[in-house]
Amino acid sequence: MAKFTVKKIGERVALVASLLVLLSSSMLSGPVSALSAAQKKAFDQGIDYYDTEDNTGCTTDESAVAGTLPPSVPAVYADIFTKAAAQYHTNPQFIAALFMSEHSNVWVPADTKWASSPVGASGPFQFMPGTWSGYKVDGNNDGVVDIQNLYDATYAVANMLARNGMTTTSPLGTLETPFKPGTFVFFSATYNWGGGNVGSKTTPSSPLSAAPAETENYMTNIYTLISSGFTKGSPKNGDPVDQTGGKTAVGGTAAGVSAAGTGCSSGVVAGNIVETALNLAWDTPGHGPLESDAKPTYQKAMPQYNGTTGATPFSDCGIFVATVMIASGADPNYPKVYTPTQMAYLASSPNYTEIKIPPDAKNVNTGDLGLQPGDIFINSVHTYIFVGPQSKGFSIVSASLGQRVPEAGNGVYFYQDGNTGEQFRIFRLLKTEED
Repeated sequence: MAKFTVKKIGERVALVASLLVLLSSSMLSGPVSALSAAQKKAFDQGIDYYDTEDNTGCTTDESAVAGTLPPSVPAVYADIFTKAAAQYHTNPQFIAALFMSEHSNVWVPADTKWASSPVGASGPFQFMPGTWSGYKVDGNNDGVVDIQNLYDATYAVANMLARNGMTTTSPLGTLETPFKPGTFVFFSATYNWGGGNVGSKTTPSSPLSAAPAETENYMTNIYTLISSGFTKGSPKNGDPVDQTGGKTAVGGTAAGVSAAGTGCSSGVVAGNIVETALNLAWDTPGHGPLESDAKPTYQKAMPQYNGTTGATPFSDCGIFVATVMIASGADPNYPKVYTPTQMAYLASSPNYTEIKIPPDAKNVNTGDLGLQPGDIFINSVHTYIFVGPQSKGFSIVSASLGQRVPEAGNGVYFYQDGNTGEQFRIFRLLKTEED
């Protein structure tokens, strides 16, 4: 994992001077990059720049942004943004940064009367009418789709981001290469300036200055908010201010990006069983049973969130399902191992409901059962997670003790051995009032 160090301009000048001495003495042992125009501009504006000190592991540009919001985001907004992002498999940090950028970095009260701009943009995310019509969503399920409603507008933003390619693993990007497609910084440019302008007036190597001043500030603000854990903003917008009545945490580490020592993206998506399961399991079959055979994200997550040991714990089906449930935060109390114990827990817990299936389920259409992604299949010897139809044709993920680490599987099966053996039971986690 690359280490990220915040270097103020004075420190950087001193570092450059030292490097010049080393160069003159032919003692330089590794590659060094000079300050780019974009980096220097960021320093001149007082913005911390996160630079790698080694060339191994992940970089800020390529690392997925964490799928959880830092405590500096007021709870009322964190709840809405997290749920909307989970619904559309995108990232709540970018939603939060967009919101702040539209409100000059002020966490205004959630019941604010949202303003409309002279050009027709409206609501908490300042949607233009044409854009709103393409992505509008009834976020609070009240039967009314309202551009001025915080829930509807937030879910519409998440819908728009997902449909335009932002995922839970999209990287932050940098101010060095702000128009590199697929990054948060790039998405912020298309949101503010329009995809047509970005596509016709920039290239992936264009500098930040290629954008209009308003968009340049918008991109800088989003980068700074996320990389600082929402404790700092661009010089023009200023640092975040909380007017919701809650307290804003200050002085924290950069919760938005992988920090030194934390490793690459863990694959864990807060509150989302399916995304976490998909991120921890291979999307192809044919993998072995050993730790080294497991997906790197699972190699990291299983010891961290489960920690069960044994002969081949990385291929244990119960350990995998438990790791997903615990790591995602969906159920921190899920038994860590042993399917009989897990099945008894599911059957007795008020937080789960059992999906009844006919005694002879061989010919049952899964759609007739009303299965939902995240449903848990379990019997006394095996368990797996239904993730819904995926683009590569699979719909379940599971491990098998001594045979294979977590990976994709084709089709739902209701009996241990295809159409014979012990029948599975299906359990679904209920949404609670706190969710």
